[in-house]
Amino acid sequence: MAYDLQAMNDDTVDKLYENQVIINKNREWLLQDKAGVAPRVFHFDINTRQARHNVNNALRLVRDLKESKNETFNRLSQPWTFGKYS
Repeated sequence: MAYDLQAMNDDTVDKLYENQVIINKNREWLLQDKAGVAPRVFHFDINTRQARHNVNNALRLVRDLKESKNETFNRLSQPWTFGKYS
């Protein structure tokens, strides 16, 4: 029983090592890819992050404008709650 488990463990370790070697070879092949798949994926990822950043900035701006509008409306409609104007 113990020998069987040891043999299974050894096989698993060997397969993991082989998979790691294959992964490393594929990674090197992708980086040297003549079709340019890896650079396109990299630039797509960068462009996606930049677009998401721009969307977040726009949403923040809209939220700030709404808060500013509400504060201005409250100051004009109830000036006694905000103190005296100079």
